[in-house]
Amino acid sequence: MITCKYCGQEVKFIGESDNLCYFDCTFCELIFPLDETSVDRKRKLSVPKYYDYTYYVPTKHLLERDTITLYHLLKDVRESWYSIKKALENLKLIEDENILSKPKDDEDDLIKQLKREFIDLSKRRYIIENILLERTGYFPPKITQEFLNNIIEQGRIASNKPMFVYIN
Repeated sequence: MITCKYCGQEVKFIGESDNLCYFDCTFCELIFPLDETSVDRKRKLSVPKYYDYTYYVPTKHLLERDTITLYHLLKDVRESWYSIKKALENLKLIEDENILSKPKDDEDDLIKQLKREFIDLSKRRYIIENILLERTGYFPPKITQEFLNNIIEQGRIASNKPMFVYIN
């Protein structure tokens, strides 16, 4: 039985368009393509089978990613951002110690490139944090492997709870 992914009610086939079958949930008043429905009142799995760790994509693509993947991306972006921040701080210290010698052109280009990358990663970090903020109401100040494992486990547990209505 094909059911609504939100309420668990059986959905009705309403037609086909562009080789996609569409179903109507009268309770939710929504129309779904077949791939966005559930089967036998089971919830959709909230934990992705794999993660796309690419964060150098347009914001539009990040908005299409699931929340758990965004947590993984945020962890990676923050690590890259922090590495570049430390590199820039170290270069600044070296530059300050060598006040008399002017940086070579290739060193200057490297610093400019690192600064551009730092700005780019800062914006990507903000984008992912703000998407998570919209979806969950917060974003964690630190993302550890324990945090990621916990949300994955909680997602699996929640996804395995069927949507049956019981009346005692």
